[in-house]
Amino acid sequence: MRPLLTPILALLLTLPSIAPASPAGADDEVATLEALLERARELDDTLAERQALSELSELHARRGDLAAAVDCAERAVELSNHSVDRAAPVHSRLLLADLYVDAGRPIDG
Repeated sequence: MRPLLTPILALLLTLPSIAPASPAGADDEVATLEALLERARELDDTLAERQALSELSELHARRGDLAAAVDCAERAVELSNHSVDRAAPVHSRLLLADLYVDAGRPIDG
């Protein structure tokens, strides 16, 4: 059974593709995602929190900030380890592995 969309996740899905034309646009996207992340934490909504972290990770990676991207992806992996969704840990780990490769870091386990 597929879980129902949470309000935060539904908001995340309405965000435009994260490919801003200017750094200011990227900063707006980061601010929006960080606000959604904070709200997900306030609501104890781990699904929305994991999704926001994944989106933030991908945005940071596109901006070239691999350290921030890896940090967000690692936190998403931690959350996905406790998810009932079997695909969540796989997706989170694949994202993290790609970032490790991009950053030139060894992949442990």
